[in-house]
Amino acid sequence: MKITKLNIDKEESIIFLNPLASDVAFWKNNDLLNKYEIILIDYSGYNSEYKIIKSIDELAQLLKSTIFTKIEKPFHIIGYSYGGYLLQYLINIIEVVPKSYLESAILIFSAIGITLY
Repeated sequence: MKITKLNIDKEESIIFLNPLASDVAFWKNNDLLNKYEIILIDYSGYNSEYKIIKSIDELAQLLKSTIFTKIEKPFHIIGYSYGGYLLQYLINIIEVVPKSYLESAILIFSAIGITLY
């Protein structure tokens, strides 16, 4: 997994969670890029070393330790497709998102609700 941070001097952040089979280039043409700190995540194997991630829980725990336990400013999360599913998991299942800083969570083309078997 590779994390790219842009404009770290801005007062608020936006974290983008990609659709599956997409890298951070998906978000590059975006008017928000100059207004916020931007945190882009390439999943394992996309512009980064390939590492087997066995479950969404494992990916969520990895994001928790690398991003969510370290963020100390207001932020927004945008999840597209698989990224939206991951976003719901982060908020509802393992509650890793520091809600005191969370300003908004936006789902794009993502199923609402998580069913675990």
